[in-house]
Amino acid sequence: MNKRGNILFINPIQFGYTAGYYHYCKYLIKDGFSIDYVCIDNGLLRVVMDGINVTYIKIHDKRFNWRFLFYYFLKKMNYEKYNVIILNHHRFAFLYRLFGVPARTIIDIRTGDLSSNSVARRLWNWLIKFDSLFYDHITILSESLRINLKVPSEKCTMLPLGADIISSSHKQFNDLCLLYVGTLYKRNICETIKGVALFLKNNPSMNLCYDIIGFGNKEDIYELQETINNESLQGKVIFHGRKNYTELSPFFEKSNVGISYIPIVPYYDCQPATKTFEYILSGMVCIATSTYENKKLINNINGVLCNDNPESFARALEEIKENKHKYNSEAIRETLMNYTWENIIHNVMIPTLEKINSNFK
Repeated sequence: MNKRGNILFINPIQFGYTAGYYHYCKYLIKDGFSIDYVCIDNGLLRVVMDGINVTYIKIHDKRFNWRFLFYYFLKKMNYEKYNVIILNHHRFAFLYRLFGVPARTIIDIRTGDLSSNSVARRLWNWLIKFDSLFYDHITILSESLRINLKVPSEKCTMLPLGADIISSSHKQFNDLCLLYVGTLYKRNICETIKGVALFLKNNPSMNLCYDIIGFGNKEDIYELQETINNESLQGKVIFHGRKNYTELSPFFEKSNVGISYIPIVPYYDCQPATKTFEYILSGMVCIATSTYENKKLINNINGVLCNDNPESFARALEEIKENKHKYNSEAIRETLMNYTWENIIHNVMIPTLEKINSNFK
């Protein structure tokens, strides 16, 4: 048994493609924990981290529900060697308890349901609450999400999103180098491109570039590329496709404005965005839509809030241009230094693991 403890992560998403879990492993290993990680092989480039033992489950026939193959594999595991098991919540997570995952398991809830259909959203959010009834230990993204899901506070520990300092350089803000990293699905990123076009129409001599890194279905990607073409922004706005976490550093070094563009709708309102933290802790000004969680993070030192439409986005760019001399990368980083992954894991996660482990000795 490892001197700090043996931890098992269960997460269907392939290792390295869920930012929080990558950092959980990174800092827990540095603090002397032993880590096993079980995930589905989603066919993506495998990310390697020294000290972590990753088991990939291959699903050869997509006609079968991967969950039941996953449950079947996990039923065979020797849970007795683990001090704590951390389960990334996904649908029907209550079945893990029925398949033998022990009581010292934390279910980690990172999101509510994001369906635009209000009936479906209420149903799936109720099922998240139902899943949580089978677990004594819950970590959850935010207090607003806990309230929205009606998960009992006495079972919950707030485990917020955070970031590493991907870029530590001192940024200059004379030119605007925009960066968006994240999903294209239901984020309306095309509106930011139209906002860039409006801004450049009024500022034709402004040096501006916009790198978009993300993933989506064929329709999302086609719409994005068509918008770039229709607005005649080829060469200024570049879509790079999907990148894993370890490939992002050059883009953060280059950029000075991060885009945290989340539609202002009830089902996103209590969902903090990882990239808001990453942009700001890398010394970038953040343009963020005025969701409940973004408004808690953005101030006049580190960013600008906007509405979810091209005109408001263009005005946010104007505000940054007009105030470019006031921004300072070190001051920007300082606004969210409590949200570095290292601080979150040392101050929240490790005490939670130790408390749970002590209850089973």
